[in-house]
Amino acid sequence: MSPLLPEHPIGHDYINEGHANAKKLLTNDFFWDPGDDYSPIGGDTGSDALAEFWEWRGSNPTSSVMSFLEQLIEEFGVGTALEFVANGNPEVAIGEHHLKANVFDELVIAVAFAQFMKDGSVEKNVHRLALRAVNRQSNASVIQYRSAEPSEQERHLVMISQALDQMDVYLL
Repeated sequence: MSPLLPEHPIGHDYINEGHANAKKLLTNDFFWDPGDDYSPIGGDTGSDALAEFWEWRGSNPTSSVMSFLEQLIEEFGVGTALEFVANGNPEVAIGEHHLKANVFDELVIAVAFAQFMKDGSVEKNVHRLALRAVNRQSNASVIQYRSAEPSEQERHLVMISQALDQMDVYLL
């Protein structure tokens, strides 16, 4: 039975509308809860990215998700973070550019999960960026810097990483 979660403000019932592959893999409630800050689609950044992707995908069923992600990164004002986060260095998530780097990571992870939830697979470039973002966010220094509950954050990042590892990936 699917977990009962509130609908997103735009009216989507993500679980019931989600792809069968996503329902099969993402069995823990937290994956589907935009209100859970630990969720890959949670918090303000993740839930906004999910909602925007869901709406965009409805009008762009065969378009590159990477193009959507690039547009979203610009919308959120973190496009300038690209040069800092490109190498996966965890120091950027706690250094001078931490805000942009962390929002960038949250967007990338949310879009990867949003695509998997909607399409049942993830574009290879988006998947690669999401794995890099999770690895950066899993660094002990970053967890200590960002989380009031480091052990809880670490546990959820492991779950996110494991889910990403099991997602179907395709080359566009």
